[in-house]
Amino acid sequence: MFKFELITPTRVLAQKDEVYQVNLPSEAGELGIRSRHMNLVVPLKPGVVEVFEKEGAAPDHFVIFGGVAEVTGQDLKILATTAEHADEIDAAKAEEARQKAEKAKKDAKDDVSFADASGTLEREIARLRTIERRKKYRK
Repeated sequence: MFKFELITPTRVLAQKDEVYQVNLPSEAGELGIRSRHMNLVVPLKPGVVEVFEKEGAAPDHFVIFGGVAEVTGQDLKILATTAEHADEIDAAKAEEARQKAEKAKKDAKDDVSFADASGTLEREIARLRTIERRKKYRK
């Protein structure tokens, strides 16, 4: 067991003294962190964070939109640019925003518009993946 914190510039989204495992969306792929993991600092990409408080238990789900994870000793701290708990995500709004972003990306007239639409699309896909992953555990 180890301590877990998920922090954004505006709030502490999660703070748990004992968790079993946390899955993270790193730039290199998904990482699973457990007790006594080697010390590490890793950049994070937009995606799903799964927090398992006990082995075999359903995880708590968060979506992050980038940041960095720091693993030291018996602690994991995620410093996210922005993040949301799965309960805060409106699936219908996220799907509508995803469709708008896809259209904006397709219709982009310059590199800046394309990059803006791509970033928005990546964030909305991350929100939708968070909801889908959560559904697997809430049958």
